[in-house]
Amino acid sequence: MQALPDKPHDKIFKNSLIYIKVAKDFLITHLPKSIIKQINDYSGQLPIHTAISLGDREVIKYLIDARVDVNKKDKFGHSPISNACIFGETSITSVRRKK
Repeated sequence: MQALPDKPHDKIFKNSLIYIKVAKDFLITHLPKSIIKQINDYSGQLPIHTAISLGDREVIKYLIDARVDVNKKDKFGHSPISNACIFGETSITSVRRKK
């Protein structure tokens, strides 16, 4: 049986996963923590917003250790803390309780 060709969205998803891995490696190994605190995207989301939505605890821990503002809201009014509650990411919600 011949394999079905990938659908365009499958390729985009696979490429996105590759991009995320490369971005994660770059973030952790090449960017100083002082710079990481200043990074955000067009919607005001920080890297920790993305790490939480992906459930990437290694990056979440790294960003918390870098003292990224876990209360900073994006343009939609979502903070990393609120995203953590939505996605059930207890590794960050416990940080909030410690403050």
